[in-house]
Amino acid sequence: MKKWFWNYRMTKTMRENINEPLVEFHAPFYDEIGWVNYLKDHPLKKWGVDLIKMDIAWTNPGPFSNWGNETSYTKTWNPWPAKWPNGMTFGKIAHANNLKAALYMNGTCRDVDLATTAGRSAEKQALLERFDKGWYDYWRSDFHSEAPNDYLSHEGLLEVLDFMIANRPGFRWENCSGGGSKKSFDLAERMAFVTTDDFGTAHSFRFAFYGNSYVFNPVQLKADLYYGLSINHIPHSLDHSLSHDKYTFRTSLLGAIMVSSEPYELDDQQEGVARETWNLYQTKQRSILRGGDVYHILPFPDGVNLDGMQFFNTDINKGSVLLFKPSGKSPDSKVIKLKGLNRNATYTLTFQDRKEQSAKKTGAELMDKGIEVKGMSGNFASEIIWIN
Repeated sequence: MKKWFWNYRMTKTMRENINEPLVEFHAPFYDEIGWVNYLKDHPLKKWGVDLIKMDIAWTNPGPFSNWGNETSYTKTWNPWPAKWPNGMTFGKIAHANNLKAALYMNGTCRDVDLATTAGRSAEKQALLERFDKGWYDYWRSDFHSEAPNDYLSHEGLLEVLDFMIANRPGFRWENCSGGGSKKSFDLAERMAFVTTDDFGTAHSFRFAFYGNSYVFNPVQLKADLYYGLSINHIPHSLDHSLSHDKYTFRTSLLGAIMVSSEPYELDDQQEGVARETWNLYQTKQRSILRGGDVYHILPFPDGVNLDGMQFFNTDINKGSVLLFKPSGKSPDSKVIKLKGLNRNATYTLTFQDRKEQSAKKTGAELMDKGIEVKGMSGNFASEIIWIN
């Protein structure tokens, strides 16, 4: 079904642009000077970033932590004047650095009702005006962009999106939707990607991804990984080891990528892991995910035992296995049986880290007997196996 959806119903821009989904990154800045100075010292495009995003705090005087305090600027989708003295220049700053801009504009502009003709018209005008001024490329919506359980309001959102898609080829929709609670096939036909869950941790994403990937193409399931921020009072790991950083960043290789360093900047080690991971995504994993098949080869992530997924794309005859072991309490080795391969073909398996375990095996061997992965020791172990 996912293959059919990719071929016939997937968002046209996603299916036709080989560089999508874009790698998205958020640094802890909500003002003009912060972004200008940060991008002077951090060549994000060279790191592998394609898209920078800014969350709600561009519309209010405080930091992200007081995001619930809506102001008149929040409701009217306008920048807080002290933070943006030259107007909303975020998109121009992004474009000057060869990046796209995702701008968080939640609800509907001025709380218009999308169930009404007047409300739909006003929403189209608000989005069109800000897009034409160069404020954003991706509209990151959220919360009450449509009223709950309201058919006409839902149809109104679809009408607004169809209008923007038809009239502005560069327009993209990032479906934040209250932490990914708004998922449906008609939205998947229009969105670039969706916030899969809103806790912001590696485990919570894999937890949500496991079920969602039975239904939706992985390229549309975005991993919102917040490195420093505690979402909903769920504390993030205090482990700052290299293995933990790889474990976290590699989680985003399962689908679309969004990493936030909020409220800090990435340190040198994290930056190095990020650049390595994003390079792997752009040169290998993204093409596998685009129209590829996904296989649930291990049990549901339980936060202790090894979990992971297999991907294989018959169009390019390449695949990958992503493995994660959260806890040292589980065994260091495991035999994994792959799925969906040609029994008579011979496959080269290349381990990203444990290269000595690389091997050549037939599809029959890999599916019937499996391959033993060894040396997954300690907390936050991870591995990538490339299939060719």
